[in-house]
Amino acid sequence: MDIYPILTSMRFMLLWIPGSLLAMGVTVVTAFLTLLVGAIILGYYYLTGGNTLNPVTYTLALGGFAFIGAVMGFMTGTVQQSLMRQKFRGVFRGWRLASTLSGAIGLLLSALALGAPLKQALATITLPNQGTLLVYGAVPIIIPLTCLGIAQWFILQRYVYGAWAWILANVVAGLVFFALLVATLTGGAIVMPILAFAVVASPGIITGFAMLWLFQFNARSMFPEDFS
Repeated sequence: MDIYPILTSMRFMLLWIPGSLLAMGVTVVTAFLTLLVGAIILGYYYLTGGNTLNPVTYTLALGGFAFIGAVMGFMTGTVQQSLMRQKFRGVFRGWRLASTLSGAIGLLLSALALGAPLKQALATITLPNQGTLLVYGAVPIIIPLTCLGIAQWFILQRYVYGAWAWILANVVAGLVFFALLVATLTGGAIVMPILAFAVVASPGIITGFAMLWLFQFNARSMFPEDFS
């Protein structure tokens, strides 16, 4: 029995999960700094008597969300492409670019989808019901990951059959991440540390195993590089 593939698969997962955590951490820091700058700009408009919901601030807000999404996509794509090149015999050309653009588009779409409800909440100074809040909270997680999966599908389908499963894996990763996040925020002190680890690790675990499964059982006999 050849254990080399097993060892390389274990190494792949042991690097894929921390890599996903790194990408997530950089994204969180970027989001915090971007929102901080946005709050300073809004504070300036407020103190000078200006309208904080004018077209300039709205455009800057959309640009800020797109920037956060681009950072998320760039970091995720960079980590994934590096590990995929080590594990599989492909170049995966364009993976990082597709990830960056789709991340920006995904978070921009999320901001547009939440724009009207957010304006209404600010205007009426009221919060929607709990169920609606849950839906709003899932939007900036599910939409970017779906866009990421779709963009990466265009590249991945040249290497494996059934690459649509990669889109599904990203959506499931987002749903599980959000569900565990809600459970962590509403759980007791005893279960919170366990759930917190599960929250941050779940996207990497799900997408990592999905990628291994695709190349283990659905890899094409020839990759694009074989024709060049």
